[in-house]
Amino acid sequence: MKVIAQNNLSHTEREFVYRLWNQEYPRTLSYKTTADLEAYLKTLEDPIFYFALDTSDNPVAWSTLFNREGERWFAMIVADEAQRNGIGRELLERMKEKERSLYAWAIDHFDDVKSNGEIYLSPLPFYLRNGFTICHGERFPSDILSAVKIMWKRPTPEQRL
Repeated sequence: MKVIAQNNLSHTEREFVYRLWNQEYPRTLSYKTTADLEAYLKTLEDPIFYFALDTSDNPVAWSTLFNREGERWFAMIVADEAQRNGIGRELLERMKEKERSLYAWAIDHFDDVKSNGEIYLSPLPFYLRNGFTICHGERFPSDILSAVKIMWKRPTPEQRL
């Protein structure tokens, strides 16, 4: 597996993200068209897009870093068939390389359903295993999504001892 980073998405890459987004995220977060997803992507400030590629150079995961209200945020999606193989951890490590902190919304329950009817499995345990903490009291402010804010901070030299 290899990870590539870039500042723009080709038409083919946008199509991949659209399919992956609608396949893996809860149905309530689905985009009706690629234009809807494109409109969301255009709202991202200073984005960097990452793709994890399999041994045949086919994308199996996507993530993005972006700025929001003075903080560095990310979104990440790993195809179901590629999960539990270290791909998500590798994407996180790549995103952490030059950042002092990262933030995201993480669904913390099992009440959402994916487009195929399967239960959406909360990624929160994965993030907690990878050094993130919950920002207690901070939840996504929407009726269509219930998620908790998570945070990772680079350890100081004193904390590494």
